[in-house]
Amino acid sequence: MSNNDHRGLPNWSAVTDAEWNDWKWQLRNSITNVADLDTILRTFTESRAAATSVVDHISRDLFAFKVSPFMVANLKVALDRNIKGAWSAFSSSFIPTEFEVSREDGASLVRVDGIGEDLKQSNPVPGITRFYSNRVLLRMTHMCAGYCRYCFRRRFVGDGTGAWNQGDIDRSLEFIRTEKAVSEVILSGGDPLILADDRLKYVLDKCSAMDHIRRVRIDTKMLTMIPQRITSEFVQAIRMPKLAAIVAHFTHVSELGPDVIRASNALLDAGIPIYAHIPLLHNVNDEEVELHDLVERLVDLRIRPYYLIQFIPTDWTEHFRVSLGRGLQLLEYLQKHCTGLAVPIYIVYLPSGHGKVPFSPQYFVRRSDAGYVFKAHDGAEVLYREPMINGNHITGSE
Repeated sequence: MSNNDHRGLPNWSAVTDAEWNDWKWQLRNSITNVADLDTILRTFTESRAAATSVVDHISRDLFAFKVSPFMVANLKVALDRNIKGAWSAFSSSFIPTEFEVSREDGASLVRVDGIGEDLKQSNPVPGITRFYSNRVLLRMTHMCAGYCRYCFRRRFVGDGTGAWNQGDIDRSLEFIRTEKAVSEVILSGGDPLILADDRLKYVLDKCSAMDHIRRVRIDTKMLTMIPQRITSEFVQAIRMPKLAAIVAHFTHVSELGPDVIRASNALLDAGIPIYAHIPLLHNVNDEEVELHDLVERLVDLRIRPYYLIQFIPTDWTEHFRVSLGRGLQLLEYLQKHCTGLAVPIYIVYLPSGHGKVPFSPQYFVRRSDAGYVFKAHDGAEVLYREPMINGNHITGSE
């Protein structure tokens, strides 16, 4: 479904092409109620979004529900084309379920920080995550165009008090300016592409003007959630020598429709590389053929599969976990059946602010009864528990 094909959906049949292809219209008309989504689904599929009282409680009190009109229209196209796993990938990714209610106390566990971003040593100023001496992550906003149910930052992500805090941004930029060991900045969030072009350019210009900053990356889900965001004005605003790449979030081959291809080509043809972050998720992409099809198709589109990301632990998303053993099986399958260009690095985010490591002999130390022990970049041996949750706490040592 591309351009005026949305008119085949009753809810948007009167929407003009100009409105549909306006990313701000897409944001303003996001679906934020599960019952409303179910009404739309009834026009083209027998699959349902269960709008129960528990689901309403989750999306109202624990973690917001939101999905773009484009993403729903894209689902219809995928179902019409009989793309294997399209419904499971969409529903698992975006529709709240009763699995999100914690076995203990969901309201308190929403605040759990699974990888140590909130620790003092990792969070020197608001908006900055620093696990490594030479690079920092700048959280530019807490908002996204849609909320993935497996999000490990849901403790602060959501449609709350505004997308932009100038004071926090400037404090973060001042921190980066004074930390001469930092050579790389990763713009993240939330989703930084939810911000207007001038705000993105403001941060990019500030970083580019710092002599010690060699490169900037932008992390985003917008390429698949609202590809209309990639306008010619946007490409012109962000195109600068120190922008090294867009690192985009992909989960399933059903996302790679004509509008996503158009948006990707606009960036690639302007000389802006695109790398793929692929979270490994149960019921989304943990089958060999589906993961194979995704990474091979990404390479066809000139997008480099970068990271296959092991589950980042939070109690309310435990149902998404794929075991590390299963992850290795999938990686081995990709290595046997894909071009080398399509095989991502399989990484594990360690708890307690130790950052991420590849699941490889260099970092993997041993298997214990409690989980897997890795050697972090600082030399510490850190336990990745399976299961990770121990009571109400996420622990990182044996």
